[in-house]
Amino acid sequence: MYNNQSDVIFLCIEFVYLALCLVYIFSSISIVRWVAYFVTGFKFSMSALYSQDIMTYQIIYDKVSKISLESFMGQEGGFTSLLYITKSLGISLGLFHCLEIVLFLYSISYLFECFVPKNKAIAISLIFGLQPVPGELAIYLLRQILSTSIMLFALGLFFRKKITWAWILAIFSSIFHSSSFFYLPFFLGGLFTKKLTKTLVIFLGYALIFLITYNFDFGRDLVLSTLGEDSLYAEKYEAYEQYAERENWRAFTAGFFSILMILYFVGINVLKKGLFWKSQLWFFYTFTVAITLFRLILERVGVFWLSSRFNFISSIFVLSSNILLTFEIIPEKEDQFFLALISILLFGVSVIIILSGFDRNMLFRIPS
Repeated sequence: MYNNQSDVIFLCIEFVYLALCLVYIFSSISIVRWVAYFVTGFKFSMSALYSQDIMTYQIIYDKVSKISLESFMGQEGGFTSLLYITKSLGISLGLFHCLEIVLFLYSISYLFECFVPKNKAIAISLIFGLQPVPGELAIYLLRQILSTSIMLFALGLFFRKKITWAWILAIFSSIFHSSSFFYLPFFLGGLFTKKLTKTLVIFLGYALIFLITYNFDFGRDLVLSTLGEDSLYAEKYEAYEQYAERENWRAFTAGFFSILMILYFVGINVLKKGLFWKSQLWFFYTFTVAITLFRLILERVGVFWLSSRFNFISSIFVLSSNILLTFEIIPEKEDQFFLALISILLFGVSVIIILSGFDRNMLFRIPS
């Protein structure tokens, strides 16, 4: 039995988080940052209590002490092993989820400190805590959020010229979620020096992945061979693919948000005559555009089993790129107001989604 009390609770959380976000943007008080991180961790953890992902992971968490090490290898086993350690330490799945969100937000700030001052990087990370619970940035994908966090640290090392450690961390992230492989064109492009070569490697890399995985039967076999035919994870992805095809719900949530962001990106570059190509961050921007276009093409042709494994990732990067690109065209003194505006806009979107109905938006209410 569910009730509308949950709407009020989540609205209150969003108001508190927006206040924390704005306070940090205009004050850069460190403790505010950490309080905000844990507030958003609590929000996403509570919102996902009855999601398909969490219920699947809860089954694994409950049975993890009985799963053999051999089984781990068929289920992107690093995560199952981590759940075993988590349970041994007496950490609940909800708390584990919350801590993952904190790690994720911290990893965003670590990456963007390569590009902007620390206080602005942290402010960018806080913005992601204002993302609506459903849709592209729904942070209840436990394996993927952990893998993405590790990969963001790897990218941070890459841009700090610590290439060997970046590769090591990138490979390590793959034992938690196979979405790590979608960064491979980026790392391969980074091996070259010329701009054109780097760009071609990235786009050709995604073109090759598309050609290999376009056939659904092959893709399904690929997923099952990675996860194991009897894996709870494989069961979940097969059901997810069927649901996405039948309802076609991603056509709006995935397509509209990303297309809007891509149009904004293109608009700035038309106005400023190819600013991204002249920017010091051009390689990051190129990767962002490539991975987002790749995902949109997959959505358009209906390859949901693949696009669902990194829609979350591409949305992170396309929004981040637009923020960074905007920083390059507005006066530095306006950065705080720009970040505040984004925060308020995202807060508004989140409130609209909550008020429009949890069930229709794949949100999960707190039981009465």
